[in-house]
Amino acid sequence: MTSALAAALKQLCQRLRDHGLSVKLGAPGDDSDLALWPWQLTPGSSPRSAPVGGSAPTLSAQTPIILELRFLLVSNKDSEDAVHALTLAQTILAQSPIMQVSDTPVQIASESLAPDHLAALFTAAGMCLSLSSAYVARCTVLPHS
Repeated sequence: MTSALAAALKQLCQRLRDHGLSVKLGAPGDDSDLALWPWQLTPGSSPRSAPVGGSAPTLSAQTPIILELRFLLVSNKDSEDAVHALTLAQTILAQSPIMQVSDTPVQIASESLAPDHLAALFTAAGMCLSLSSAYVARCTVLPHS
């Protein structure tokens, strides 16, 4: 995970804590209200140089790369409190979806995740399915030379 994305998740946890929620960064399964569970880091669509003579597109040393970190916001509770905590967290995220980490803006957006994919994530982690919302954090970085 890039440092900007890692820092954004830590800032996000702190923002939720500032609103009275107990939040853990990592897989669900403790006494906190919510877990912010990163589960996939992928390159997004990046501008590439145009192919010349049928060659494959290449990245120059300074071509920005868009990174996408998918995460779940998962309730650790099985009650009315779970719905309240997740709804509050969703509202907080919707009110300020752009976070500034050093000089790097990080966009946080809700994302649709098919129920079978969600169930597969929980099953692969050996956990019971819990009330959750899917999100993606996006940032653009320059590759190191």
